[in-house]
Amino acid sequence: MTRRFLLITITLVTVMTANCVIGNQEVTSTGDLESGEFKNLFPDKTYSEEDFDHETIKFNKEYDVSELPLAISATRIIFDKKYVEARLYKTADTANEEGKTYAKSVTGPDGVVSGDSVMWKEKERDRRKCVPKAGRSEAGCDQVARYGGFLISGNLVLLCEGLGMVDAHNLCRKLIKQLNE
Repeated sequence: MTRRFLLITITLVTVMTANCVIGNQEVTSTGDLESGEFKNLFPDKTYSEEDFDHETIKFNKEYDVSELPLAISATRIIFDKKYVEARLYKTADTANEEGKTYAKSVTGPDGVVSGDSVMWKEKERDRRKCVPKAGRSEAGCDQVARYGGFLISGNLVLLCEGLGMVDAHNLCRKLIKQLNE
């Protein structure tokens, strides 16, 4: 009995150790995504609204960009059954400067999506979602950022829905790949 118990224990410890090692390798392979540090994917590319005219992209809403500095358009689309906010700027430089600042403010776990501190008020409720409060069964929720992260490609800033930054970046990259085909 003791020998069998010891064999089972050693097997479980080995499996758990292997899972921990594999799990750590996956996290480090996406370190650049998790840190939020990334480059403009296609800095010389200039996108237009016509680039989004594709069978896999569904237009959902158009936003008034008069209060979004240097933006020429902003649209919410549905791609791969998830929301994406696409913001176009005149140049890649303005997307990298103004666009990045405004996108960073409403994405990820620290995204400010309600209250007086929201930088761009236009349809701000579209950038948040209601998540039930932990450990509570009664009504009530926390307002959290809908968009897990964003990417910049040329003059385009994409805010992508996802459970975390890696999911959001994967969705953004998939859309950018399709736009560049």
